[in-house]
Amino acid sequence: MKKWMPLLCLVLCLLLPLSAWAERVEPDHAASLTLWVTHGGTGLPGASFEVFRVAEMDRDARFVMLSGYQAGSADINKVDGAAAWASLAERLAKQAGTPTAKAVTDQQGKALFADLQSGLYLVKGQPLEKGDYVYEYAPFMVSVPGKAEGKWQYDVTADVKVEPRPLLFDMQVVKVWKDPGYVDKRPDEITVDLYCDGAVQESVKLNARNHWKYTFKNLE
Repeated sequence: MKKWMPLLCLVLCLLLPLSAWAERVEPDHAASLTLWVTHGGTGLPGASFEVFRVAEMDRDARFVMLSGYQAGSADINKVDGAAAWASLAERLAKQAGTPTAKAVTDQQGKALFADLQSGLYLVKGQPLEKGDYVYEYAPFMVSVPGKAEGKWQYDVTADVKVEPRPLLFDMQVVKVWKDPGYVDKRPDEITVDLYCDGAVQESVKLNARNHWKYTFKNLE
């Protein structure tokens, strides 16, 4: 019988799930999430972010959706690929209620969420107007803890994808007449040209019908 024992142990070992051999998650372990928000190699200060815990994580690193959040027909534990995760983030962003935590980036573009529970988090950022641009960020998902080099990392770091767009504004032009005694000699209309970098972008006629005013809209 003894000669069969090593073979029997080998068979039993092979039948065990991989999770029995992998490092298991400690759900009660202290955890944190650090976001880095940069543009052009420079930190973006003053950016506001919120995180929402949408699923808890068990010791086998399986997610269980929390009340109030629906992942749709897809199995949350079988989501695969950047596009699928981005689609899930967009879906959950519409369901987000009270955030689990909030943070604002410092001068280096760092936002820290400390004392988080293990789980799957949705990250949302508020648009930031700075200079001539509005900085926006698509919602995204992040697992806390996350796995790196085969080990669970409870202090997770994520780089935020920044999407800048020019800040748009409206500009009104008004023709003010200073011609007392010569009202009857005014031209019927005048032409106003809007230039950008030496080239005409738009022309408009000002006259009594439009009260000698016009608004150029959505200008960079």
